[in-house]
Amino acid sequence: MSRKAFQISVTLRSPFLFEGIGVSVHALDSSPLRGEKGELVLPGDHLRGHLRHAFSALHGEGSDIVSALFGKASEDRTGTGEQDKPVRGALIVADLKATKGHEASIYHRVAINEATGAAATGMLQLIELAAPMGAEVTFKGRLMVRPGARLPERLAAEIDLALSLIPAMGAMKSSGFGEVVSTDCRAITDDKPERAVSIPSDQRVTVTVTFDRPLLVDSSHDANNIFRSAEVVPGGAIKGALAQALADAGHPVEKNNAFSNLHVSHAFPLEGETLAARAIPSALTVVKRSNGTLAAASALDSAAYEALCDSGTPAFPSDWKDENFDLARKALGRPAANLRRFPRGRVAIAANGVAEESKLFVVETVGVQNQRWRFTLDFVRG
Repeated sequence: MSRKAFQISVTLRSPFLFEGIGVSVHALDSSPLRGEKGELVLPGDHLRGHLRHAFSALHGEGSDIVSALFGKASEDRTGTGEQDKPVRGALIVADLKATKGHEASIYHRVAINEATGAAATGMLQLIELAAPMGAEVTFKGRLMVRPGARLPERLAAEIDLALSLIPAMGAMKSSGFGEVVSTDCRAITDDKPERAVSIPSDQRVTVTVTFDRPLLVDSSHDANNIFRSAEVVPGGAIKGALAQALADAGHPVEKNNAFSNLHVSHAFPLEGETLAARAIPSALTVVKRSNGTLAAASALDSAAYEALCDSGTPAFPSDWKDENFDLARKALGRPAANLRRFPRGRVAIAANGVAEESKLFVVETVGVQNQRWRFTLDFVRG
């Protein structure tokens, strides 16, 4: 069994706005969301939401095809320990990217005082549009469907029909805003076919990978509604993805001793051929000498630590400044990753199509352009 790939195209007529977190220049109130190369994007999650509504209109909310493509929430299994176990949908939607650049256009909006008919004070907005009024912007990208789901044979035609039911996309919707001019969906040959690999047991294998979209893994909460991605991909996340891929291919890993004995390391970003973003030992100390230079030593090495203390007051990582970290990373050969980050706003939508109260949050993803990650697989006999 193999996954299915579809080439999708959506053409929108300006004005429309897929709003980014920041603005491109000072004094603007809103700017379009852009990708790692500065290109305009149609967010994959936005398109996926429209497709779900369209498929629900065609087949009914909760129908087999809607559940298969888009998944469903956890069932109420109170007392069983499995209440937080949603069913994952088979449809994977990446961001669509504009096929060419467009000159930005500034759009003015102002609130009108209902009593006087005059412009309300302080209610002027300057919005950067993706393209001038009336211009058409074509976005292209790929949809992937994981194997294993029971779906219609003519799925491309079903997706194309669903797309035809979407009248507009983006924010600032009203008559003509974000109008969908044309859409197209066609099945394509996956350019990354599955490959059979034979690996001897009791062997360590080093794997170097790239990713096709910004990452959000092992996220931390910088605030109640801000989720910040780690730069290092946890080995557990990789092993979970492998387990899902094997299950999709008809080889479930439950009670599979060989898979249980597979050890997967974390995937570290590479700086050249060196693993970056590795931790600094908490026992490492740094001293700033009277001449302004820095020196480092491990507190576990008593002789080196005593010599370091003779030259100044040692500081542990919890008290370090940036220059201390730079010194320690250089001495240990553990460079920082310094990956670019791309924040994106998300909001939960209620059944009536309106944003839910207090359900706005931000995810800060890690960029992947020209970046590789490396991890190891250890095959251990049980």
